[in-house]
Amino acid sequence: KNSHTQEAIELLGESFLGSRNYDEALTYIENLKHQNSRINTTYQRIAYYKAVELINKKDYAGALTVLDKSSKYSFDKTIYINSYYWKGECLSIEKRYDEADNAYAEAIEKGSTLENPNLVKAYYGLGYAYYYQKKWSDAIPQFVKFITLQSDKKGKGDIYYRDAELRLADLYFVTRRFPEAIKYYDMALQERREDEDYILFQKATISYLTNKNSEAYTLYAQLTNKFPNSSYFDNSLMQRCQLDLEASKYEVAIEGYTRIINKKDDLNGLKPVALQKRAVSYFNLKDYDKAVKDYEQIVTDYPKNSVAYSSLLS
Repeated sequence: KNSHTQEAIELLGESFLGSRNYDEALTYIENLKHQNSRINTTYQRIAYYKAVELINKKDYAGALTVLDKSSKYSFDKTIYINSYYWKGECLSIEKRYDEADNAYAEAIEKGSTLENPNLVKAYYGLGYAYYYQKKWSDAIPQFVKFITLQSDKKGKGDIYYRDAELRLADLYFVTRRFPEAIKYYDMALQERREDEDYILFQKATISYLTNKNSEAYTLYAQLTNKFPNSSYFDNSLMQRCQLDLEASKYEVAIEGYTRIINKKDDLNGLKPVALQKRAVSYFNLKDYDKAVKDYEQIVTDYPKNSVAYSSLLS
């Protein structure tokens, strides 16, 4: 009789999977006095499906609670791995990156990318979890692994692959591994024309930092000529003017600084610096009246800016 009763309990639990009445199913199983591996396997699956339902509703906190219930058991290996992958995703959305990286790592450790496509995305998620914690060196191999595993997607418009290339380039940039950064910026440029202005700016900055001033100037000029409405336009023009100033091309530098000064908006706060640099250029041309006028404008219009004090001394 007991065996028949147990069989009935197990079948009833499993029947909830088809009904999608996940809340009732979880409550039913949690209230059972006696549980076995078959019942707990059912519980593991039901909790996971409930979590997916909540994720689709964007209830990430609720999903995490149910994923914790599912991931207590590893009877169904695929469900176990997916539970940890989605834990990583939900924790990342909630910006709990230090917890997210542990969840992604657990999924990767226990699974095989040949069997579970979510594990490929787990490398991508883990890369970002480290990235947002500024663990640059830890993030790099995750994106490298993701790109390697997704290589068959290259050139096919896969947004994750394209994004990973650009993010990897940024990571090499911030860790000053400039040859690798240039390599991945060039790769990203082939896939992401919408980010061409950003990539040009990053490549130009690398050239400037590595004393390749001529190359830097060409790239900054390419950006300003091709993308006049880019959010990187002003900074690119400033850098171009700086190179002109350093090369004693004062008239050209003045022309560029004047474009920045005369702009209606100053979203990047560059006008006082542009005024100061233009004043220096005028001074070097011995046009002292115009230099003084620029210094006076800085003191009058930007008295609290850091360049105001040096302008007073000038």
